[in-house]
Amino acid sequence: MSSRAHHASRCVDLVSSERNRSTPTGGSSMPIDRDLVSASQVDLRRLSLLAALAAAGRRGTDVDPEPAAKGLEPFFRGLPGCLDGDIEALLAEELVILDDSIVARKGVMVTDNGRALVERLQQSAASDRDARTAVVAVMALYYMHVCEGQARLATTDALRRAGATLIGGPLPDGCVEEALKELHDLGFIDARRTWNGMVIPLSVTSEGRAVLRASRPVLIPEQGRGKMSSVFNTTINGEVRGQNIVVGSQGDIDQDATVITADQTIANLRVAVDALYVALAGQKDLQDKIEALLEKLDEAEDQGDRSLMARALSGLSRLAQRVAGKGVDHAVTLAVTKSAGLLMKALTS
Repeated sequence: MSSRAHHASRCVDLVSSERNRSTPTGGSSMPIDRDLVSASQVDLRRLSLLAALAAAGRRGTDVDPEPAAKGLEPFFRGLPGCLDGDIEALLAEELVILDDSIVARKGVMVTDNGRALVERLQQSAASDRDARTAVVAVMALYYMHVCEGQARLATTDALRRAGATLIGGPLPDGCVEEALKELHDLGFIDARRTWNGMVIPLSVTSEGRAVLRASRPVLIPEQGRGKMSSVFNTTINGEVRGQNIVVGSQGDIDQDATVITADQTIANLRVAVDALYVALAGQKDLQDKIEALLEKLDEAEDQGDRSLMARALSGLSRLAQRVAGKGVDHAVTLAVTKSAGLLMKALTS
């Protein structure tokens, strides 16, 4: 089997296994996604709540979850109304235990597993730029949304003063400004760029508000914006090698569906990325970034690591969006974002 065919086969296995994860019955929610990049905003809120609870009490002691949730309200949508559901989700994964022996007041204790998870997440946020930006971008976007006319005040110092933490730890210097660049490149905020590349936020765009409402990961590209929406059905067609990804429009827009195999999608992505690399001739920093992301993609396929694959695909899509309209053919950047988006949707939906 060729190297490309091998990688395509590995990606097919990853997509198929992810699609076969079923939602538990009886009204239970899906397990909390513990990867900070691919986690939904709901899961990031729950992980941040866990970290706040761990910080509020010593090991083996109960804490009142309401003050912890109150501290997260400016940065995550849904609180305080979703607090009970968030606690139930943490209980279901044995990250906390509940002491309801006192009437009308429920104390929550973070388990050893919960504290170990918080430590791992903090290490990930400290060492992984994508992980750090994924969390901070959600907090900054929602903070701008609730601040409305004062959106331009969204800075690292401002969020610190408002009580923001990064999974229970201090916000690193410049992390909000870094996240604002991503949000601007992705079209989620209107902003003005200064001569030195800094972003001065102005307001949340309609796309940004839609992302908040959908609670999807901010850094994961959404496939099917606008008129074309994507539906993925996993099918194994007898002797046909690999998985078919069925992409069709919903409603009355298009009655036909185009079947694209995962192998084809990966091949299309690599061809598009090669074209993007050539188009960025003379911009060594961006070309080096592409090479690093492709190495990460190859590593993910070899190791069967869905989270790593999601990060690589997200990075390629974001890079393409960043250079779109800046001397690079729109068809090239669109091919990268659409191919990466198809694979991301199959992995995460």
